[in-house]
Amino acid sequence: MSKQALLIGIGTFKHSQFGLNKLNSVANDVSAMERVLGNPEIGGFDVKKLIDVDFSLLQEEIAEFFSKSSKEDVKLLYFSGHGILDDNGKLYFAATNTKKEKHLISATTVHSTFVQEKMFECTAKRQIIILDCCFSGAFDPLLNQKGNSAINFQNTLGAEGRVVLTSSSQTQYSFEKEGEALSIYTKYLVQGLESGDGDMNNDGDISIIELHEYAKGKVQEIIPSMTPKIITLKDKGFDICIAKAPIVDPKIKYRRLVEKYAINGDLSVIHKKILNEYRERLGLSFDEIHNIESSVIKPFRKKSDDLEKYKNLFIQLSNEEFPINQKSKVILDDFYKVLGLQKEDVETIEKEIIFSKADFKEKKENSTVIEQIEKSSSNDLLDLDDLGNIGIDGKPLKKKNIFRQYLKKLLNNQKLF
Repeated sequence: MSKQALLIGIGTFKHSQFGLNKLNSVANDVSAMERVLGNPEIGGFDVKKLIDVDFSLLQEEIAEFFSKSSKEDVKLLYFSGHGILDDNGKLYFAATNTKKEKHLISATTVHSTFVQEKMFECTAKRQIIILDCCFSGAFDPLLNQKGNSAINFQNTLGAEGRVVLTSSSQTQYSFEKEGEALSIYTKYLVQGLESGDGDMNNDGDISIIELHEYAKGKVQEIIPSMTPKIITLKDKGFDICIAKAPIVDPKIKYRRLVEKYAINGDLSVIHKKILNEYRERLGLSFDEIHNIESSVIKPFRKKSDDLEKYKNLFIQLSNEEFPINQKSKVILDDFYKVLGLQKEDVETIEKEIIFSKADFKEKKENSTVIEQIEKSSSNDLLDLDDLGNIGIDGKPLKKKNIFRQYLKKLLNNQKLF
């Protein structure tokens, strides 16, 4: 049995003027995956790399990779680059010479069905595809099956397991984070393998499903809307062992447990007791565990502080003018990006403040109207015709709603009789 990996990274494009922007992290993604998969103590794969190749060579290398195999082999194909959907929702992988003007020129790309067909023809019992590209979830063959002409991957593949990990769903973009050497998804795949954290059940092996769950959880801590997928094309593909969990030192073991318990940056009294017991067993000093806990909790607290800063600025600008104007929106957009926050992080804050402001404004207007009603009424019995002359800033108000508010106030104050 042999383990073979083909690692592909396409980050530069000859026709970038047509929307295929350069991807700065691609070469680093491939190097990082090579480091962990090629390490005999972790992945144990024989690794081949392809960086920035054209369409014809890319397709030729993929075909050759799947054609040279025996039944007991493990084959792993990794792709980091641009994933493109055509008008019919079909997924293509961009090469350096891919052309995409108004419409994608498919003859300059590798179609996902080409990769699926080569997997189908491959005799290896265990096959793994890892796609770190936009719309990678569209690789799922079941999404594009029509009639009886489609290959029934679920039933006809003779392999023991074929599985696909994707960085996003069929409708989502994948992300590079500014200042990061690796793309977000690949970063946590590598971290899960290299640190051993991907061994979720602590049995010494890292299965595909364990690595998927680890990377997905880490990605969604940063970008909740990004949803990595696992697609099992045959039998127990999710059980394929991709790597051995490296033996880690006591500090890393302790850090794993702190990361597990540090919910939103806080450790409960119970968790601290467990951690203290664990510290004694690992033989760590109080200074060592203090440094570990601080390094884990610090990002949570920084994010909390940054959210508070954003909230204060939003309140300040909305107090100056509500609803806030376009100039203030630009300021807020720049501010959350400078803080390193995501749009999803600040939307909850914005909605909470906007709702509170709108509710306060409505209550204030209703209070003003009720005062006008009381002034216009000479006794406790109010003539409904008086309501016709009452409003805010000359705007007519709905009589039933205002009268209901007025009656509520009278009932609360027991002034009806």
